[in-house]
Amino acid sequence: MKTPNFLVILIDDLRHDELGVGGHPYMKTPHTDRIAHEGALFERAFHTTPICSPNRASVMTGQYASRHGIIDNVARDAASHRLPNYHLVLQELGYQTAHVGKWHMGNDGQPRPGYDHWVSFDGHGRLNDPTLNVNGSYEKHQGYMTDILNDFAVEFVSRKHRRPWSLFFAHKAVHPDAFQHPDGTLDLAQHGGYRVAARHKDLYEGCVFPNKPNMIPPADVVKDKPVWAEAMALKQSDAAKAVLAAIRPGSQEEIRLRARMMAAVDEGVGALFAALERSDALDDTVIVFFGDNGYFSGSTGSAPSAVSRTRRGFVLLFWCAIRGGSRPALASASW
Repeated sequence: MKTPNFLVILIDDLRHDELGVGGHPYMKTPHTDRIAHEGALFERAFHTTPICSPNRASVMTGQYASRHGIIDNVARDAASHRLPNYHLVLQELGYQTAHVGKWHMGNDGQPRPGYDHWVSFDGHGRLNDPTLNVNGSYEKHQGYMTDILNDFAVEFVSRKHRRPWSLFFAHKAVHPDAFQHPDGTLDLAQHGGYRVAARHKDLYEGCVFPNKPNMIPPADVVKDKPVWAEAMALKQSDAAKAVLAAIRPGSQEEIRLRARMMAAVDEGVGALFAALERSDALDDTVIVFFGDNGYFSGSTGSAPSAVSRTRRGFVLLFWCAIRGGSRPALASASW
């Protein structure tokens, strides 16, 4: 086997069960499921800091948030330029490296150290007609963000590489459109909310996600829990209410919108598989697919997110040396 390539695909806010292979009752993700069917599904993966920026930084560095310093979603732009990113090591080993998509460890979309090729955007970006930073220059693009990022990723893996390569491909999906202030707060008052590709606007119409039976009133959730009570009180501010109103957390329509957004993501996974097969590189490529944290969909009296759905994660891993359909522990050893 040749020196392996690495393709890491990160989906923003994706729950562990928002995939066909994860047990979703109606979502179809055949190309993503292929990673698990021909590779491995790690079901016992847990996040120590299950929010966007800290978790991404931990993936990049192999460090806890207390070590790498990205402890929340506040815009730590300077710190994110100093992260001991694993791509710096891969560059030293002769790899061609690339980042395509959302960075979100700091709000600026400028290139970070460790990458030979860079495509990103400021903050959360826009799902429709986004402005992207391509190797240091901002460019306006027409179309749907997920499709555009899929095209950039496919173009990179399709190149005639003379060296092994590593691509970190971070979708904006399935996060709704939002403007993030430097203090980490979100503003969805203007142009906020979920946006789907026009071809998927009627997908899953009428489908119902069975909510878990542990839905309880918020008052019971925070009973005898003063820290939780304080956190829930903060959700009563006008700014917090505007965010929640824009995404309709826990509603059946929100769940369907997220499933529709995943349809475009899954099409991109299929395009990447096809590109790797055309270039005869699939057997030499390690593919990792995961989400940074997940939404709660209304269970346990909470709105978008809470512990049991955010701390529990998943990892899909494709590599020719793995027995297809494996569901191993996250770490295992043969003595």
